[in-house]
Amino acid sequence: AALEFEEAARLNPSYLQDPGFVWGQAQAYEKSRRTPQALEKYRQAVRLAPGDPEPPHRTGLLYLNEGMNDPAAEFLAEALRRDPKFVAAAIPLAEAYRRLKRYDQAVEALEGPIAAAPADGSLRLKRAEIYRQLSMEREAREDEAAAERIRKSR
Repeated sequence: AALEFEEAARLNPSYLQDPGFVWGQAQAYEKSRRTPQALEKYRQAVRLAPGDPEPPHRTGLLYLNEGMNDPAAEFLAEALRRDPKFVAAAIPLAEAYRRLKRYDQAVEALEGPIAAAPADGSLRLKRAEIYRQLSMEREAREDEAAAERIRKSR
């Protein structure tokens, strides 16, 4: 599929201004494990769709999977800036900050999403993981208990 996108773009370069086309191209590169090309196209999609949180989210995830935590945090934070209720970016953002040993930012990255999605226990479990790493056992247990209450209420 990536080759078909490349051929279409070669035949009609205006396609490269279409966020949907560029997004499809990025996905095709990612699926074919052509990470540098995928990242280039995802970053292009970020620029072409300035209000959409999905392109910076996907870009950040790919950087995170590659162990590139600084750019991962940058793009995942951008996804949440674009839409503070886009909770899918919160856990990977907290993980990027955790890997960078920026624990305060990791916890902070979860605060807004926890308020926006109080029934999402996974956010509390991630915060508990970070608290435990900081030896904040009481806070970790509180978040784990809250996550368990959410699980049981379903």
